[in-house]
Amino acid sequence: MDILTERHVECGWGEVDAALLRTYCTRVFDDCCWLRDEVGLPYDAMGRTVEGLAIGLLKWLHKTTAERGVWMMFLSPTQSLLIDSSGAVTGLRASRDGESFLIEAGGVILATGGFQGNRHMLMEHAGQRLGQDVVMVGSPDNTGNGHLMALEAGAAMRHLKTCHIRTTDVFFGNGPSRYLMHIYPMGIYFNRNFERFIDEGVADSDTIANAIALQPGSSAGLIFDDKARGLHPEEYANYPRREQVICTAGSIAELAGKMGLSPDGLCRLVETFNANVRNGRASGPNLEKTRSAVPLDQPPYHGFHPVRPAINHTLGGVVVDGESCQAMDGNGQPIKGLYAAGTVMNWACGRSFEVNGVTSFKGSYHAGATSGAGIALMSGRLAAQKALDKIRKREVG
Repeated sequence: MDILTERHVECGWGEVDAALLRTYCTRVFDDCCWLRDEVGLPYDAMGRTVEGLAIGLLKWLHKTTAERGVWMMFLSPTQSLLIDSSGAVTGLRASRDGESFLIEAGGVILATGGFQGNRHMLMEHAGQRLGQDVVMVGSPDNTGNGHLMALEAGAAMRHLKTCHIRTTDVFFGNGPSRYLMHIYPMGIYFNRNFERFIDEGVADSDTIANAIALQPGSSAGLIFDDKARGLHPEEYANYPRREQVICTAGSIAELAGKMGLSPDGLCRLVETFNANVRNGRASGPNLEKTRSAVPLDQPPYHGFHPVRPAINHTLGGVVVDGESCQAMDGNGQPIKGLYAAGTVMNWACGRSFEVNGVTSFKGSYHAGATSGAGIALMSGRLAAQKALDKIRKREVG
């Protein structure tokens, strides 16, 4: 666990909540086993995937929760937290059918997701490019209400400008950085100025998407030669709507024309890149390529344009205690009765940087092979356990 934690602290350039990451790495396997063995989560015939994927998981959780007698209220938005004179959170105020009501409790767990559905907050915290120029593929219902309520309770926030962004093609699919994960590292990503802006050989999908979002026009292109395709033919053949998305040509100039780009600009980029690689520098222009640095010289050539970033969800949020998910205030002290789970809490790893005037991004939200569901499971279960423990102690006392 220490090795895994250290690796991701390094990958995040130090912009990581190491205590929370260590808790995740320590707990998540047991949490998944609990969900499968004690709660009875169903899997498909292969025993690997929840039946129905995300929608199937939500339907099953709703059904199972109801069967266990948990009281659930829908179409009942929370208006504010109840905070006593000591600053402790003691419940919440909500509304239903136009009527307000109070729920008093020994603890409140915020699990409201990110704020990608709130363009005003995106513009304020993430900036114009992410707030205005990037499409959204995540839930529009996550509008940041949990963030705003936590702020009213005095919670500290971190990394509000950082988002989980995916690459997309013209059909808003998962894009080449996901569907061609073994091919794109051998290619070249470039912006509208025909500049490389990312180390394709080592960058993961989320890092690439973040970098594209920071490029002029928030778009990019990707090209690779038939050498890369030939090493992974099934990956290439299985790309969704491949014939409508991937351009193919016998020369770089012809490929540029099919992609709607300047042949001179693209040819100059490829010629310079190939010359650098052959000279043993494995670089540029502008940015070193530390892995899979091979010339693009085997036709036919293949390309995507445009490749765009799309926001799945925000990553920054409430600063929590890494061992309990209890919300912390600006002085580093826990806020009594308030907890956060999932993407309403801070789970961002990385920061932006600049090379030769080209802004890019280094880092990832990943801890191992995690996902938003894994983070939500770990933090939600931990927050519930810790909140319940404290309530029971007060009752006994």
